[in-house]
Amino acid sequence: MDEINWIVEWFKSYCDGDWEHGNGISIETIDNPGWSIKIWLYETKLRDVDFEEIEIEKGECDWMLCRVKDYFFEGFGDPDKLVSILRVFKNWVGQCEVHFPKKQEVVSLFSHKFKTLKFLETGQIWKKPTEELTFMCNIENSKWSDETYYVNASILINTLESFPHAPLGNIEVQIDTHGTAEDIFNRTIEWFNKYDSIKKLIDGCKKRDFPAIICDNILEQLNIRL
Repeated sequence: MDEINWIVEWFKSYCDGDWEHGNGISIETIDNPGWSIKIWLYETKLRDVDFEEIEIEKGECDWMLCRVKDYFFEGFGDPDKLVSILRVFKNWVGQCEVHFPKKQEVVSLFSHKFKTLKFLETGQIWKKPTEELTFMCNIENSKWSDETYYVNASILINTLESFPHAPLGNIEVQIDTHGTAEDIFNRTIEWFNKYDSIKKLIDGCKKRDFPAIICDNILEQLNIRL
């Protein structure tokens, strides 16, 4: 079936040695009876894309619900709806793809913009050290597709051990790549500006803006108690 083959290829396009070890994709049976499909969106291009909920309720043997909740695409349906749910997801991805700029377009714009901000460039990595912090951005290629890419932004606290040998001192986020190359760059800079001092980073850790394990380790290394 086309939808089954397609979801396999979509899954492979995001496998990077890390994503697939997290929530990934789950397809399970439920006791209605029927199917439950959950697809983790947070570390994909679809993270912040709107989805209009779809609900069909024609009886116990003809029903389906598709929605996005807590960064998951969720699909539920009767025993005949497995392919239908996958088709909904496939069509949504297809509609969104036109809004994602090509990788080379993003690389070119980032090279120009970061140069004006005095970032050092090495390949597809941009880096700017300050007295307290080091700001880094990189465009990471997927091993499955030449046009699938990820934009990562990170902030290193200089007083802690160096990245990548001690990543606990490093806060990283994957930037949403929906929109134009300019939109992606602006989101990257907005994130850097939001945490452009140790005080702001500490406040972010206290508010749990980042994964709890990262927040706890940074506060512990800086000898700060909640």
